Amino acid sequence: METFYLEEPSLRRKNEAIEFINEFYEYNSDINGTGGLQRFLDNYEGWLEKLEDDYNRIPDEVRVPARTYFLIRSNDNKIVGMINIRLALNENLKKFGGNIGYCIRPTERGKGYNKINLYLGLKVCKKHEIKEVLLDADKDNPASWKTMEALGGINTREYFDDENSHCIVKDYKINVNESIEKYSSEYEDKIEHITLRNYKDNDYNYVYEVKKNAYKEYVIQYWNEWNEEDQKKYFENFINSVKENSYIIQYDNMDIGFYNGNIIETGNYEIGNICIIPEYQNKGIGTKIIKDIITLYKKNDIELQCFKTNPVKKLYERLGFRVYKETDFHYKMKKVKEGV
Repeated sequence: METFYLEEPSLRRKNEAIEFINEFYEYNSDINGTGGLQRFLDNYEGWLEKLEDDYNRIPDEVRVPARTYFLIRSNDNKIVGMINIRLALNENLKKFGGNIGYCIRPTERGKGYNKINLYLGLKVCKKHEIKEVLLDADKDNPASWKTMEALGGINTREYFDDENSHCIVKDYKINVNESIEKYSSEYEDKIEHITLRNYKDNDYNYVYEVKKNAYKEYVIQYWNEWNEEDQKKYFENFINSVKENSYIIQYDNMDIGFYNGNIIETGNYEIGNICIIPEYQNKGIGTKIIKDIITLYKKNDIELQCFKTNPVKKLYERLGFRVYKETDFHYKMKKVKEGV
């Protein structure tokens, strides 16, 4: 079964994102819900900066805070759509534009993907405590307004807009909580709940606390104390050396942990840390991440280490890792690449 998730745009998707927009030009198709990406094809990094500004914006009568996401199909890791969610509305947007704009790339249309896109967008709205969203669509674009209706959208007005779109426009409103509750049985099994996003500098304190929670008892067990000052110095050196290959683990776009890993000099892939906050432990999240790594790096030997008293060793063994070396405190483990 195909599954999907929303992903915050990052530099690693640069080429894919530009190719995504160029497909709209190739098919002479309207572009909506991209956070203005089509204006930044020669300055993708500037677009990423714009998105940060958008999110942190204080609402006024000109601009409002917003979030923009790629819709990713998990099965082939492909951008199949985008969605832009305004987290507040001014008077102008209440009259035209509303909270949400979205699109599906031309070659992926007709598969019901935009309904999943909108459902995921409503879940983002719920996270931001938005209770009702306003949307609109050109009457001659039934694919768009039928998507709204499929998620419980109520048509509140139909009028000729001679100021913005210069056509007949249909306005809709959706009760966020009611829609999610009503349609969860239809869409939840199509959603990839566990995802990764790139580490950002403003994640520094969060990751420190996540790692502290994960390793403090072992540090005390083996070194007899947890020296906060020394640990913070160690962490600063650590994160500066790995941040380009570090990720925040998310569940439905909520931060729940930290992971880092990279290809090392031997050509092996090394898993550095997989740390999950207590509320989300023992739910198979770490297992899924490791299985995804095994699939992605099946042509590489994969290495990791764990404290000798950490019960996670049993999980690693079930997934095919074997101890190849010991230190005073750690087991070093390896899973040999496929075909060996």
